[in-house]
Amino acid sequence: MRIKTMVYGIYPKNENLRKKLSQWERDIISGKEICEAIDAEKRRIYELFQDNGITYYTDPLLNWYDLFRPLALSMEGIELGPLTRYLETNTFYRKPVVNSIGGIKADPKDFFELKENPPLPLFNPDKNTFLFFPSPYTFFKMSTIPDRLDFSKFSHSILDNYKKIVRVFGIQKIVLFEAVPYVNDDISFLSDFAKEFSVTLITTGKLTENNFNKFSSTLESLITDPEYLDIAQKHSRIPGMKFIDAHRTALEKADKLENFENYDDLILTTNDYLDFLPESIANSKVELLGTAGV
Repeated sequence: MRIKTMVYGIYPKNENLRKKLSQWERDIISGKEICEAIDAEKRRIYELFQDNGITYYTDPLLNWYDLFRPLALSMEGIELGPLTRYLETNTFYRKPVVNSIGGIKADPKDFFELKENPPLPLFNPDKNTFLFFPSPYTFFKMSTIPDRLDFSKFSHSILDNYKKIVRVFGIQKIVLFEAVPYVNDDISFLSDFAKEFSVTLITTGKLTENNFNKFSSTLESLITDPEYLDIAQKHSRIPGMKFIDAHRTALEKADKLENFENYDDLILTTNDYLDFLPESIANSKVELLGTAGV
């Protein structure tokens, strides 16, 4: 079995960066200065991933105050709504309030001041970075949406903006993150997108074949809970499994892998992004994940 590893999404900030962000929020340092501080810290985290043999990783998104905020603020027709609890955690996000889905307000690769979030650029990738986005399904389910805007129109418009962002950065490798389960819905909304780009889809909760009945493509990787690995293997080139718990400080044991030796290739990752943990614990979990990869 060839094991690969992935770290994705918002990574916890160290104390020094937290202090600088506080200074930026109080207008003690400029937007340009906080961008420089964030970029320097991202480079350090990239080195952490590389030193621990992490196969795949996204930008650590240190400039993202929550899962949606910089994207919502970058798109015409979306505003920030009330602070809302993020799932069953003790963290909160500003719920996007969608009036319409227009285009991108600014070049996502350039410096651009945002309201209540550090400035763009949206990502500061290195040569190995995957781009990270909340899936349109999660974006829709966790936002306030007008009745006139159904999911089909919403997902088409969101993915169109994602395509524009991807082309600006020139990176074809994409992670789409689902924070909510599909239940009886299908993922056909991703068919065309997955044909154009190399997509890793991280799912949440129960999966069935019905979720894929109308899906007319193959994902690069489908990340699932362990019990749905057979579905992941059927619908992606490399199946992936959630191995590290991002909501608990206790470290996992590698013997959990013994039941999965019949898979030729397997990606191990986390069940959520690591921002819920103290930075030191997140670093330890990255190190543990790295030891599992071969």
